[in-house]
Amino acid sequence: MKGIFYFLTSILLTCGAYCTVASPITVSGNLGFTSGQLPIDPTTGQMVQSDIATLTTLTLSNLKTVLKTKGFKLKNVLNTVVYLTDIRDYEAMLQAYSAVFNMPNPPSMEVIEASNLPLRARIQISCIADSNR
Repeated sequence: MKGIFYFLTSILLTCGAYCTVASPITVSGNLGFTSGQLPIDPTTGQMVQSDIATLTTLTLSNLKTVLKTKGFKLKNVLNTVVYLTDIRDYEAMLQAYSAVFNMPNPPSMEVIEASNLPLRARIQISCIADSNR
């Protein structure tokens, strides 16, 4: 849990007021709603600069860590929202995303191009999960 605490604390400290008003995950009944996760290295608290496939995998790993804090797993994810700063990264992102969600019934997904993301990230992913899934 120390790593998770460090990861979440790092996000709050580097984001300032933007992140202090939102929980990393909120649970209502069987549903978990995450805040947008970024490609931040949980060991250093620093934004990673790399290709979009690597950033996607890291962001989904961070999402998995946040889900785990409330007892959810990736198999519980119903829907994701993916923000990209460049929609031309879609295909490479999708390949990395598909490798992580390689399951019979993957979650639905929305992909949105955004001109700017927090901390100048190239990708941000949030999700809704259901513990009964």
